[in-house]
Amino acid sequence: MVNSKCWVVIIYFLPPPLPLWYNNFVMKNVKKELKFKVLLEQDENGIYVASVPAIPGCHAQGKTYKEAIKQIGEVIELCLEVAKEDKKYRDNIDFSEGTEKKARFLGVVDIPVRLGFSL
Repeated sequence: MVNSKCWVVIIYFLPPPLPLWYNNFVMKNVKKELKFKVLLEQDENGIYVASVPAIPGCHAQGKTYKEAIKQIGEVIELCLEVAKEDKKYRDNIDFSEGTEKKARFLGVVDIPVRLGFSL
């Protein structure tokens, strides 16, 4: 019986660190995803009206819920394009809503209340 020992050597090769210019390039070209709360209402004519409270002037409408959601998504992108060029407008947008964890909006409830006097 032959008693032999076998040695296994594993060599890990680490890639060289990336140059600083590469990291800066990548970070400038990474698109950030933001999430904004959209308030959606249906008016007296059945039209869905969507608005984003965090972005001034960001409103859209549609004949269906799906259409209103699609429209408001496009309007948000347009508002952010304007904000890229217009610093004054950008300063009025609440970007923290899209990036930070905040209180959640749960819904709107109609509460019946008896009025003790006439209007």
